[in-house]
Amino acid sequence: MKKQESMMMNMQVKPVIAELLGTFLLGLTVASIAWGGRNIVAANGYLYAPAIIGGIVGLLVYVLGSVSGAQFNPAVTLGLWAVKKLESIQALAYVVAQLIGAVLGLRLGAYLLDVKDVIELVRPETMNGNQFFGELLGAFILTFVVTKVAMGRVHAAAGGLAIGAALMLAITLASLHSAGVLNPAISIAFGKTAFTDMAWLLYVVGPLLGGVIGSFAAKLLDTDEK
Repeated sequence: MKKQESMMMNMQVKPVIAELLGTFLLGLTVASIAWGGRNIVAANGYLYAPAIIGGIVGLLVYVLGSVSGAQFNPAVTLGLWAVKKLESIQALAYVVAQLIGAVLGLRLGAYLLDVKDVIELVRPETMNGNQFFGELLGAFILTFVVTKVAMGRVHAAAGGLAIGAALMLAITLASLHSAGVLNPAISIAFGKTAFTDMAWLLYVVGPLLGGVIGSFAAKLLDTDEK
């Protein structure tokens, strides 16, 4: 009996730890790009950051996907929950773990790079509806693909490649309109000094809405869901 209870506990705890660890590594990567790689980003246009972030997430899908599904993004978690691919308690635990992981990753990056002030991703005078659209569109693309992978519509061996490529494309397209964050956990982790009140709407609500629409679109366009 005790052995069964221990196994159940591991099944519940391990996925949450995997989400925390994955989002921590993602947050650390974003911090390294935002604060440590500005000159490289400036020299290589819009390709450097999307490629690195898409690459790390794709790799993490292969490493942690079998444990938690490798979501690392509240927008993805909300989308999968909306189409009943996640239980409510599990989705809530994932989101909490993602928020903690993102904060720890960004703060460690700031410490290692000796950053005193959080980068100003959004200036009040530049905020507009295009940024909301960019975040929504990027999250839609990412979550559409993640949902298809979760539904078994992508070969398991190609899951990480598909999700990494989708994230790279999503960030690239979103960056034409917004900061291309696409992840409410990362946005929140940057803190109030990076986002004004309206920017919370753009960079938190935008991707959450895009995630839900993306998952519903993936389900709607599937004719033989498993």
